[in-house]
Amino acid sequence: MYTFINNIPLLEEGLFFLRRKFLFLCLIFHSSFLIGQQFNIGDQDGSALTDSRFLDLMRDIRNDIRKYNPTHIGKKIKGSPYFNPSFSLGSIKHKEEFIAKTLYLRYNAFNDEVEIGSSPHQEKAEEAVLKRNDIECTIGDESYRYLAFKDKANRNNLGYLIPFFEKESVKFFKRKKKNYLEETIPRTSLERSFPPRFIEEVQYYLSIDDDTPYYLGNDIKEVVKNLPKDYINLAKTKSIKLKKIKEEDALHQLVTQIF
Repeated sequence: MYTFINNIPLLEEGLFFLRRKFLFLCLIFHSSFLIGQQFNIGDQDGSALTDSRFLDLMRDIRNDIRKYNPTHIGKKIKGSPYFNPSFSLGSIKHKEEFIAKTLYLRYNAFNDEVEIGSSPHQEKAEEAVLKRNDIECTIGDESYRYLAFKDKANRNNLGYLIPFFEKESVKFFKRKKKNYLEETIPRTSLERSFPPRFIEEVQYYLSIDDDTPYYLGNDIKEVVKNLPKDYINLAKTKSIKLKKIKEEDALHQLVTQIF
């Protein structure tokens, strides 16, 4: 009897611990339920991406981080890995449903990834969108789709392509790139030196009947020259002077007329 009474404080302490644990688990369950109800993103199988499924998707996106810091190289680099270094309002769509309608995003053309920011004034990025073909990002008036494509050497590749023109079975894409060039040290007094730098490049791709997009060129003249012969002949029947197609706007007008 004495032993039982003497252990009452220990028993009360154990019950207090169990009550705290139960309340903590209830709080987690309630929070997950509210998050699931707030976003309620649809999935292709007819169910909703709620609770843990939704949280896992967001966690995957936010944890796919590839930091880039030019200062690690130790020398000042001319140019930038971005076409637009500022974060802009954008959105992320998973399959056919928007994950978030107002986000700050920017495209890193060197790392080929869409970075996530918390404000338009943020400089360094800590988070990037998960690279998957069922996730599409929109930044300003450009959409970024992670797709398979055939590169210049006709090799299979994966990366972000931007829709340039789409009509029925014909799809044009462009791919923005920033290539890093090492510092050039002159070997003689007649040669020039160049600092480490980023060089921009825009490539164009064509997909017909939903086939894998293939490389047309990175120069507008080259792109026009590499169009399928049937389309070149069609342009000629419309009295379109292909040699005058030198700018992207003219290229867009051309494909609008012949497709």
